[in-house]
This record gives sequence, C-alpha cells and structure tokens, in this order.
Amino acid sequence: MFKKIFTREVLTEANTVTIDYSSRPQVCGFTIDSSSSKDLDDAIWIEIINNGAILSIHITDVSAYVHKNSALDKEALTRVETVYLAKGNIPMFPRILSEEKTSLLEGKHRPTLTVKITLDSSANIVNTEIQETLLISIKRFAYEEADLTLISPSKQLYPLLKYCEIWAKKLNYLRQDRGAIGSMSIGDLNLDEEGNITKEIQYNSQQIIAEFMILANMAIANFLLEKTQLGMYRNHKAGEIPEDRNTFIKSLRDLGSSELIRKYLQSHLKPAVYQENCEGHFALNLDSYCHFTSPIRRYADIVNHRIIKSIIKGENIPYTQEELEKIANHLNEYREQTRQTKKEIMKAKSQAIINQNLQDESIYSRLSAKEFTKLLEVANDENIGKLLPEIINRFNKNTLTLKDVALIIFKHELKLEELKDWGDKNPSDFLQALNSIARQMGKQVDFIYEELSAPPFAAWLVVDDETTFNPEIANSKKEAKQSAASQWLVAFCEEELVTIEERNFNFQNTSKIEKNTDNTNNLLAIQNDEIEEEEEWIEDEDYFWGEEFNEEYINEIFESSDNSIAILNNLSQQLSWPVPNYKYSSLANGFQCIVTLILEDKTFTNKGNGKSKKEAKQLAASSLLKRLKQTFAYSSFD
Repeated sequence: MFKKIFTREVLTEANTVTIDYSSRPQVCGFTIDSSSSKDLDDAIWIEIINNGAILSIHITDVSAYVHKNSALDKEALTRVETVYLAKGNIPMFPRILSEEKTSLLEGKHRPTLTVKITLDSSANIVNTEIQETLLISIKRFAYEEADLTLISPSKQLYPLLKYCEIWAKKLNYLRQDRGAIGSMSIGDLNLDEEGNITKEIQYNSQQIIAEFMILANMAIANFLLEKTQLGMYRNHKAGEIPEDRNTFIKSLRDLGSSELIRKYLQSHLKPAVYQENCEGHFALNLDSYCHFTSPIRRYADIVNHRIIKSIIKGENIPYTQEELEKIANHLNEYREQTRQTKKEIMKAKSQAIINQNLQDESIYSRLSAKEFTKLLEVANDENIGKLLPEIINRFNKNTLTLKDVALIIFKHELKLEELKDWGDKNPSDFLQALNSIARQMGKQVDFIYEELSAPPFAAWLVVDDETTFNPEIANSKKEAKQSAASQWLVAFCEEELVTIEERNFNFQNTSKIEKNTDNTNNLLAIQNDEIEEEEEWIEDEDYFWGEEFNEEYINEIFESSDNSIAILNNLSQQLSWPVPNYKYSSLANGFQCIVTLILEDKTFTNKGNGKSKKEAKQLAASSLLKRLKQTFAYSSFD
C-alpha cells in the first residue's frame, strides 16, 4: 500500500531544484517539535501589543520548490501524505527536500509563508496578513526542552515561550467557550481536531503548537472564503446528535468510561473530508477550516499554499473547481483506504497475539481485564473450554467484567451456576451490558410490560423469543425491567426459559397490557380482549413523564431555555424519551420542518414553516411542546 522507493526522475528533481529568495523579507521564529522529528514545517513568534498580541506562524514554502504537475508534484499526489510508523516514516517527498531543503532547521535560511494574525485581548482575530518570507530559525526546541524553559525564567527565550503559553491558553478557552470538542480533553481522554481519541498530550508546549496551528488553518480558510471561495477545505460533519451542542458535550463528559466515549464519538461523528467548497467543521465548531500548516507532510496543504500565493501576488488561481474536486476525491479515497489498511493490520497483529495467548493456559491468570475480555471475544467452541477454570476464578475474585458476562451468555451460551446472581449485583449496569452485547451479536432484545392494580408493573425480558415463565413485579417499570433481566439470567443458567406463547398469562388478572418493542406482532400473541383501548393508557401521565414524575422538575426543564429544540432534547434525555426526528422540505419562500416524537405507541407530529431551516425547526419544536402541554394538561405548565 505504501510506496517506499522514489523514481530516478523524482530524486534528480529533488536534488537539483533551487530557488531565489533574495527578495523576501527576513523574519524570526523558533520551532517546537518532537526530539526525533526531522521534517520541521512550522515555526512561531509572538509580539505583545496594546490590548492584544500579534502571532506569526511561519510555514515552510514547499510549493516554491515543488511546481504544479512536476515530477515531484505528481509523486506527492500519489502518496498523499507522509506515513509515520513505529520506527521512522515513509515521506511524501524525498528526504533531501523533506528533511533538508524545506525543513526549518535551526540557523538555516528557509523560504516560508508567514501568517501574521492580530488578536484582541480575548484572542479573537482582528486582522490577518499573509506574505512570502525568509525565516532563520533561532532555536529548535524539543517538547521536553520547551516545557523545561517554561518553568525556568533564566533560560533563553523564556519570555517569548511564556507569552506563547498564555495566548495558547486564551485560544483554547475561546474554543471551549465556542463549543469545540476537537483538540480538547474529555475526562482523561484527548481528542484530535476531528474528535477522534488520540494519544495523551505529554507536554504543555504541544498544546501551544496545536493552538497556533489551528488558529493559522482557521485564518487561512477565512481568507480563502473572502477572496476566492475555492480551496482545499477540511469539512467535518456530525451524524445523528442532539441539536444542542452543550447537550452533546455534557453527554460525552457524563459517560465516564473511555470505551463508551469512544463508541459514542464513532457513532455520532462522521470522518472529516477534503472538499473544494466550504461546509464547516463540526468538531472545531468553525464555519470554515482547512489544512495549511504541514506542506511537507500533506498534499492538501500544498494545494492551499499555491492558491494563497496566487491571491497575494494578484495572479490567476492555479486550479479550476473541477481540478480541486478531483484532487479532493483522490485524497479522501486514499485516506479511507489507508485507515482501513491500518485497522486491518492492527487487528491482525492483535488477533495473532490473542490466538497465541489462547494456546498458553498458564498466562490466563496474569492477563488484564481487557486482555481477558479479548480472549472471550475470539474464543470459539473448540477452545472456550480452556477458559472455563479462569472464568470461575475471576468470578470468585469478582473481577469478571459486565462485558465478560454478556459474552459468556450470548456468544458462548455457557449456563454456569456461578452466574445466576450476577444480575442482582449491578442490575442497571448488567441490563445495559446485556442489551448492548446481545444486539451486537444480532439478537433481538425486548420487554413486555403488564400494568397491574397492585403492585403496578410486571415485566418479562425477551431475547430471541425466549423469556421467563413468570414476570417480575415491581413498583416502577425501571425496577421491573431490571429484575426481569436478572431473573432471565437465572432462568437461562437453569435452562428454564420458555417461548413467549408459553409464558404464564394467568399469574394475576391484568387490567391492560403495555408494549415496548419494535417487534410488536411477534411479541404480543395475546387475545384482543386482554388489551384496553389506546386512549385509556394515554391518560397515564407517568407513562410519558417517567416513573419519578415531578411537576416542579418538569417545569424547570420547560423553563430552562427559550430554545424549544433544546427543551425537547432536554426532556428526551432526562425522561429517556427517543430523540425527536426532524425532516425538511423546500417551500417557495423557505422551508418546512416536520418533527416527530414517538412515545411508545403514541406518535406526535407537528410542523413549522420558516425562511430558513433553523427557523422552521424552532417553530416545529415550539408547536410540539405546546401540544405536549395540552395533551397532559399540567397546571404548572401554564
């Protein structure tokens, strides 16, 4: 997949290409990078002014050496980016360019493009200037040395580094306040600019460089939009997430578990892509963003360099829209193939290690919880027997995880006496793990409820049409649901599960049956005379507002915001409702939004018309809220 060898033509061009930079104004800066890095493509500088600061980000001018459609350019386009391996890298350009002629080495003259950004006291951009420059890097900092300098006032460049740290913190605070999740921390996890979990940030100086580079990329994207519209933009979109960004971020922080956060992000965020038109960046919460600061390592950056240079020189843009679209598609396809290849390689390596561990029973007890879970995931009918003693051992030590238990039940279908009371230990967590793993393995998980005179609720857990003979009865649906899951596990271990049709219908006279399943026809093989009219259960307000309904609490939610969309999202989150669904259609003078909220068997649908999608959505949400208030007629909502 990765090309390691350059052709003779490419190497000859890299060795012979020269440029004249005598007319460029000289600028000052210093680099901060890993101690092992050789391809240094950015340097920084800072000036403090009244009510603000001027940040200069100097980016090596690779495009001065690599002309469009040259042998070097064509080769770089096929490679797309430098590939970093555990040991060394596979460069996008020959090392004579990437590590010598274009690398911003200390004390060496290097042609650069300088992005000079004036910030106000709150770190908002006041002005952006871009020019071709000549950099002499006065210092090459490794992260470790930069961090040591930040706490050592007597060291060289301490004041400059300290100012950089102060303004980087201001930039970071501004991005947090803006609602960015990219290049931020959630709990103990660090996220890259696209919201992917990345390695731990070890040094303060790493955050300085991250903030300065994001600022430069943002400023360049804004500049492109103002001057030409076309560019190689880095666009990022969200999937199905709450409309309110604060709700989304709060949900992330509340998850706690790194694995849950990882899955939540993967399911709610789409991969970022290159496009010739700007569509915004969700994770950074920016209207425009692009890549500009790493031209040695990324081809997209070189494209933007050429466009920017043509603008500041008053020349024609060197790309048509069709050319940019073709390049963007190529970059996206390559990056997706690379992502999949790396994923497969890592999976194969992990699988090989796990398979080796499966053969060595002596190491089972020394495996971490995560490693043992991996063994359970890959074990098959032939070797699961080897793991049985360690399963029992970990059960006795209370070190089996909830995922372990779910895998033992649903993947391996081991009916162990020791597991019977597991559901009673952590009923809520057990139910969540059971439901998650079962669905991952293609099993249908549902609940059947019956509302009784006293106590009020009975529930059966159903997995692939099998359930317990008797239901579990409790004072709330939540308690009945958790107890039903625990009892299902007992019946599973004792091989006493029955089909839905075989369950006990006569355990107590029922006043009505309530259903919560996507598989209604299959689950409720019940005579019609056992089901009351739909209108009767609508009268049960707690059915919608939750078991712990409190007028004051619900009223607080309604008064928490003037934003109807946010209120609906808050209700859905707090009361475990489904997230409302919004659909749009175009009108002659604007848009129509139809919002649908499904609460068990009751469907609420309202619409709103507006000049923009946002306005139509707000009106639809507001209309739905009014209908909900009228439906349940609570005086506290008046």
